[in-house]
Amino acid sequence: MFDAVVDFDAVLRDPARPGRLRAGFDSGDHLHPGDAGYRAMAEAVSIAPLVH
Repeated sequence: MFDAVVDFDAVLRDPARPGRLRAGFDSGDHLHPGDAGYRAMAEAVSIAPLVH
């Protein structure tokens, strides 16, 4: 059972080339996010309590 799902692909992908990381989020290996990418991932997660 899950409370929520975060689509990190949607957060990090390049809108012009959806199969790639956005340049500003790429660590340089075209596979893993860099610091800015990890920050974007963290900001995409809401820590507000979920109301059921």
